Amino acid sequence: MALNLRSKPETRPAANAIYICAVPFAGPPFGEVVPQGQRLRGDHPAVQAAFRYFVPDGTPESEWPSAYDEAIAIAEAQELAERDARREAFEKLARENPVKLEPPRMFRLKRDLLATRDGRPATIRKGSIVLADDELLTAHADDWVEVRS
Repeated sequence: MALNLRSKPETRPAANAIYICAVPFAGPPFGEVVPQGQRLRGDHPAVQAAFRYFVPDGTPESEWPSAYDEAIAIAEAQELAERDARREAFEKLARENPVKLEPPRMFRLKRDLLATRDGRPATIRKGSIVLADDELLTAHADDWVEVRS
Protein backbone atom coordinates (compact mmCIF):
# COMPACT_ATOMS: atom_id res chain seq x y z
CA MET A 1 0.00 0.00 0.00
CA ALA A 2 1.38 3.38 -0.96
CA LEU A 3 1.85 5.85 1.82
CA ASN A 4 0.87 9.46 1.33
CA LEU A 5 4.01 11.51 1.93
CA ARG A 6 1.94 14.51 2.98
CA SER A 7 -0.04 12.83 5.75
CA LYS A 8 2.68 12.09 8.29
CA PRO A 9 1.58 12.46 11.91
CA GLU A 10 4.61 14.67 12.65
CA THR A 11 4.58 17.90 10.70
CA ARG A 12 8.00 19.14 11.85
CA PRO A 13 11.05 17.12 12.79
CA ALA A 14 12.17 17.05 16.40
CA ALA A 15 15.65 18.62 16.53
CA ASN A 16 17.31 15.83 18.55
CA ALA A 17 15.51 12.88 16.97
CA ILE A 18 17.15 10.68 14.35
CA TYR A 19 15.43 10.27 10.99
CA ILE A 20 16.13 7.94 8.06
CA CYS A 21 15.89 9.11 4.46
CA ALA A 22 13.21 6.89 2.88
CA VAL A 23 13.23 8.58 -0.54
CA PRO A 24 16.61 9.68 -1.94
CA PHE A 25 16.77 13.27 -3.15
CA ALA A 26 19.04 16.23 -3.80
CA GLY A 27 18.53 19.93 -3.86
CA PRO A 28 18.80 23.33 -2.26
CA PRO A 29 19.26 24.80 0.23
CA PHE A 30 21.73 22.23 1.55
CA GLY A 31 23.23 21.30 -1.86
CA GLU A 32 23.90 17.65 -1.18
CA VAL A 33 22.54 14.29 -2.30
CA VAL A 34 20.78 12.41 0.46
CA PRO A 35 20.74 8.68 -0.33
CA GLN A 36 18.08 6.28 0.87
CA GLY A 37 18.91 4.95 4.34
CA GLN A 38 20.95 8.02 5.35
CA ARG A 39 20.45 8.74 9.06
CA LEU A 40 20.32 12.40 10.05
CA ARG A 41 19.30 14.41 13.08
CA GLY A 42 16.10 16.41 12.91
CA ASP A 43 18.01 19.71 12.98
CA HIS A 44 19.95 18.86 9.80
CA PRO A 45 19.11 21.25 6.90
CA ALA A 46 18.13 18.33 4.63
CA VAL A 47 15.64 17.02 7.19
CA GLN A 48 14.29 20.51 7.79
CA ALA A 49 13.87 21.22 4.06
CA ALA A 50 12.43 17.85 2.95
CA PHE A 51 10.94 16.25 6.04
CA ARG A 52 8.33 14.43 3.93
CA TYR A 53 11.13 12.15 2.62
CA PHE A 54 12.19 11.01 6.09
CA VAL A 55 10.81 8.49 8.55
CA PRO A 56 11.62 8.16 12.25
CA ASP A 57 14.59 5.94 13.04
CA GLY A 58 13.42 2.39 13.62
CA THR A 59 10.54 2.52 11.12
CA PRO A 60 10.49 -0.82 9.25
CA GLU A 61 11.38 -0.49 5.56
CA SER A 62 8.01 -2.01 4.64
CA GLU A 63 6.41 1.19 6.02
CA TRP A 64 8.71 3.61 4.21
CA PRO A 65 7.17 5.68 1.40
CA SER A 66 8.48 5.00 -2.07
CA ALA A 67 9.79 7.46 -4.63
CA TYR A 68 6.49 7.01 -6.51
CA ASP A 69 4.15 7.87 -3.63
CA GLU A 70 4.40 11.63 -4.08
CA ALA A 71 3.88 11.39 -7.86
CA ILE A 72 0.88 9.13 -7.29
CA ALA A 73 -0.53 11.49 -4.65
CA ILE A 74 -0.11 14.48 -6.98
CA ALA A 75 -1.75 12.61 -9.89
CA GLU A 76 -4.64 11.52 -7.65
CA ALA A 77 -5.12 15.08 -6.40
CA GLN A 78 -5.12 16.39 -9.99
CA GLU A 79 -7.61 13.73 -11.05
CA LEU A 80 -9.86 14.58 -8.11
CA ALA A 81 -9.65 18.31 -8.93
CA GLU A 82 -10.49 17.63 -12.59
CA ARG A 83 -13.42 15.40 -11.59
CA ASP A 84 -14.69 18.11 -9.23
CA ALA A 85 -14.35 20.73 -11.97
CA ARG A 86 -16.29 18.55 -14.42
CA ARG A 87 -19.01 17.94 -11.82
CA GLU A 88 -19.26 21.67 -11.03
CA ALA A 89 -19.46 22.53 -14.74
CA PHE A 90 -22.17 19.91 -15.23
CA GLU A 91 -24.14 21.17 -12.23
CA LYS A 92 -23.86 24.78 -13.47
CA LEU A 93 -25.19 23.81 -16.90
CA ALA A 94 -27.95 21.71 -15.33
CA ARG A 95 -29.07 24.65 -13.16
CA GLU A 96 -29.24 26.84 -16.28
CA ASN A 97 -31.54 24.33 -18.00
CA PRO A 98 -34.53 23.61 -15.74
CA VAL A 99 -36.86 20.95 -17.11
CA LYS A 100 -40.15 19.79 -15.64
CA LEU A 101 -41.12 16.29 -16.66
CA GLU A 102 -44.82 15.68 -17.03
CA PRO A 103 -46.49 12.29 -17.05
CA PRO A 104 -47.20 11.08 -20.59
CA ARG A 105 -50.69 11.44 -22.01
CA MET A 106 -52.26 8.01 -22.35
CA PHE A 107 -55.36 6.80 -24.12
CA ARG A 108 -57.55 3.73 -23.50
CA LEU A 109 -59.30 1.84 -26.31
CA LYS A 110 -63.12 1.94 -26.00
CA ARG A 111 -63.76 -1.25 -28.05
CA ASP A 112 -61.90 -4.08 -29.78
CA LEU A 113 -60.15 -2.76 -32.87
CA LEU A 114 -58.97 -4.62 -35.99
CA ALA A 115 -55.78 -2.90 -37.08
CA THR A 116 -52.16 -3.41 -38.05
CA ARG A 117 -49.65 -3.58 -35.21
CA ASP A 118 -45.91 -4.02 -35.76
CA GLY A 119 -46.62 -4.63 -39.46
CA ARG A 120 -49.08 -7.48 -38.86
CA PRO A 121 -52.89 -7.66 -38.68
CA ALA A 122 -54.05 -7.77 -35.05
CA THR A 123 -57.06 -7.46 -32.80
CA ILE A 124 -56.29 -4.71 -30.34
CA ARG A 125 -58.33 -5.49 -27.24
CA LYS A 126 -60.71 -3.09 -25.55
CA GLY A 127 -58.98 -1.42 -22.58
CA SER A 128 -55.56 -1.39 -24.26
CA ILE A 129 -53.56 1.73 -23.46
CA VAL A 130 -51.28 3.68 -25.78
CA LEU A 131 -49.25 6.86 -25.48
CA ALA A 132 -50.36 10.05 -27.23
CA ASP A 133 -47.90 9.62 -30.11
CA ASP A 134 -48.95 6.05 -30.99
CA GLU A 135 -49.90 5.50 -34.64
CA LEU A 136 -53.07 3.59 -33.62
CA LEU A 137 -54.38 6.69 -31.86
CA THR A 138 -53.66 8.81 -34.92
CA ALA A 139 -55.35 6.35 -37.31
CA HIS A 140 -58.41 5.64 -35.10
CA ALA A 141 -58.84 8.75 -32.94
CA ASP A 142 -62.56 8.23 -32.27
CA ASP A 143 -61.97 4.80 -30.68
CA TRP A 144 -59.85 6.12 -27.82
CA VAL A 145 -60.52 8.05 -24.62
CA GLU A 146 -57.86 9.90 -22.65
CA VAL A 147 -56.86 8.30 -19.35
CA ARG A 148 -57.04 10.78 -16.47
CA SER A 149 -54.70 10.25 -13.57
